[in-house]
Order: sequence, then structure tokens, then C-alpha cells
Amino acid sequence: MDVNELIKFNTDMSELIKTIRSLQSTLYSDNKFVWPTGKTNLQKLRKFLEANGVDISSASAIEKALKEIRKSLSELEEVRVKVALNGMSTDFWVQVFAFLKEKVVKEPFVLVREYDKSLLGGVILYLKGSYFDLSLRTKLNDYFKNGKTALTAGVTSLAGEN
Repeated sequence: MDVNELIKFNTDMSELIKTIRSLQSTLYSDNKFVWPTGKTNLQKLRKFLEANGVDISSASAIEKALKEIRKSLSELEEVRVKVALNGMSTDFWVQVFAFLKEKVVKEPFVLVREYDKSLLGGVILYLKGSYFDLSLRTKLNDYFKNGKTALTAGVTSLAGEN
């Protein structure tokens, strides 16, 4: 079961765990389990269980799957991404998540979204104990520190020096 179908962001983790606990507490409260209706998170969880072959009419099968999901959630790797602008759209973060899942992180993970007003632009990525600085400040510092010849040539030609 790929729990990233249920959760992408750390801010959604507590709500999902609360939903799972709620469902677990109702599994054996009646003689026959009936799925609660109308709650979006429960319906999403139900569809996830069905898609993963869980017999949703069996309380014991549901219980076993929920325990597996909770275990998987507790083992999720955190990937932290810092950006310069606060209030980036959900679409932006979904695209970041999709890119990381497809190109960088192969196992399920949870994305921790952070804002750092000291960044000029770009992102800083923390992954598996490593730090990847893809910020504009670092790129500019590297560019000027290494004395790029293209920049030097361009500035020289603008100044009229040959």
C-alpha cells in the first residue's frame, strides 16, 4: 500500500491519524460494521482500502489494514522544502511533491513545507540527512565567486572595453 495516495503533506498527518483512530473505535462497537457516510476523509480511506484489495465488509480485514497504514505513516521519511515566498498555492506544492516522488524519492514520504523570508528565490531541500541548496542566493554567490567568463565578457563589452 502506497500511503502517499492518502497523504502528501505533514500538515495532513494528524487529521488522517484521527480519522483512522475514529474508524478503529467504531469497527467493533456494533454487531455489524457499517461505514459512516458523508465524511470525506473516511470515504477517501474507504476507496484506498478497496483499491488495495481490502474486504471492506470485514472488520478484521479493515483493522489489519488500518494497523498497516498507521505503521507506514509512522515510518514515513520527511522531506523538507524551504521556499522564499509564503502562501505558495496548493497546486505548487502538489507539483513539488509529484516531482520529488517521480524523480528524487522512490519510497513513500511526507513533504514538510517551510517558508524562509531570507531566501531570494529557489528552494532548499533537506532529504535523508542531506542538504541541497538550490537557492538563488547560492547560485549568485557561486556565479560571482567563480568569476564566470560569460558575465565578465558581457560586462566588459557593455562598458565599451575590448
